[in-house]
Amino acid sequence: MYALQLNSSHIWKAAPGCRILVVDGGAVRFDFPAHWTVISTPRYVCVVDRYPPLHRSLIAISWRRAPIGTLGVPLAALVNEAALAETRTTLHRGATFGFFRPPLEAVWAEMRVLDSEERREICTRLCLARADCTQALVIFDFRPEDELTLYPVWNTLLATLSVGDYLEDPATGRRRAKRG
Repeated sequence: MYALQLNSSHIWKAAPGCRILVVDGGAVRFDFPAHWTVISTPRYVCVVDRYPPLHRSLIAISWRRAPIGTLGVPLAALVNEAALAETRTTLHRGATFGFFRPPLEAVWAEMRVLDSEERREICTRLCLARADCTQALVIFDFRPEDELTLYPVWNTLLATLSVGDYLEDPATGRRRAKRG
């Protein structure tokens, strides 16, 4: 993972007070608070409000190219399976929400879980999004007492989320003619 110096002719436009995260040449893109930090691991990318272990909020992103045969599986069913696979003790599971912004389709659900490391309740939002043959999983963990202040972070993430919109040149923001 690396940060790009933007070309002087770039066309990027972030939401006010935000920066733009572009993962894997456009596999996943969204805006996040400008003062948050991006941390990359071999399996996923994280965006945190503070450096660990002092962070109170975390957005984790993973992505993959989905086989064409799996594109017919409803995202709500996949979100339900992912929620069942949660390793932390689930205290509450909320409703499932979805949106469609062609070609993007996304479904998300909120859960309250017990974090055994911190010995406290954590809110976790699980969003599965796909467009064309790219699928992304976004997990947003935060403390319940921070929910109201983090509401705009989640709304901005969902409003700016793009999946499978691969770029010809990330330094300028120019897109390929064909989506992937």
